[in-house]
Amino acid sequence: METLTIALGLTSTMCSIALFVNWADNRHISGLFLITVVFTVTSIGILLLSTEGPLPLLVSIVIANSLIILGRIPLLIDLAKFWTQEESRIAAVTSALTAVTIVGLHYFTFIQEDAVSRIRLYTAMMFTFNLFYVYIISSGLKEARKRLSAIAVSANFGAFLALMLFTSNAVTEIIVMFLRSAAPLTLSDSGNSIVLLSAIFTTAVFAFATIITTMEELYMERQENTVFDPVTTMLNNRIFIEVGQRVMGRALRYSNSIQRACVFTHHRN
Repeated sequence: METLTIALGLTSTMCSIALFVNWADNRHISGLFLITVVFTVTSIGILLLSTEGPLPLLVSIVIANSLIILGRIPLLIDLAKFWTQEESRIAAVTSALTAVTIVGLHYFTFIQEDAVSRIRLYTAMMFTFNLFYVYIISSGLKEARKRLSAIAVSANFGAFLALMLFTSNAVTEIIVMFLRSAAPLTLSDSGNSIVLLSAIFTTAVFAFATIITTMEELYMERQENTVFDPVTTMLNNRIFIEVGQRVMGRALRYSNSIQRACVFTHHRN
């Protein structure tokens, strides 16, 4: 267990550094800094959660779980904004559930100590978050394919990787809830080992998906700059001529007629 805890700490530290470096090189990308900060806060909460026993319960249980859960809300809102979803209702629902969960964790830790109920309450909240993540990303990808051109949606590997991660996490949370015992994570137990391995996997894959999404966003920006005029947001002259040549070639090949439209512009000095 000590080896897995050290591996989790190293993975969280390296991934946090990688995300901060990724943000420093791409500060113009909206929401990237918030995702990096949320990832770091959540990683700290996971590390505190793995110290149950040596540290007081207030730190290793209540504060640790609060950091993990509270860190998920900004990420949920940021994902909703990125995919142009209505984030107000989702934020309100998750905030209310988070408040109830934190109160319940405090109750089952100090007032009526019940580790099993505490684990189930935490699992239910994580399962809810993962379902919201899956819904936002999947519906966002569907809407993006309807609105944007084939060029704009040609690369979504980061989003699909995150979608697979959150889907697997939703299923894994329920399975682990029945496998994990009430023993602290510092004790050797098969369920605890699965929890730590899952945390290491989730941390690494989420950081990797974020970096891939950043690279795809940069690629998208370069593609748009070569296709659209930055001032008028219309097709630039080169692309307009290329499209016209393709249309003319298709018309000559299949003997189709072409309708011409003339646009007159007036330049004023």
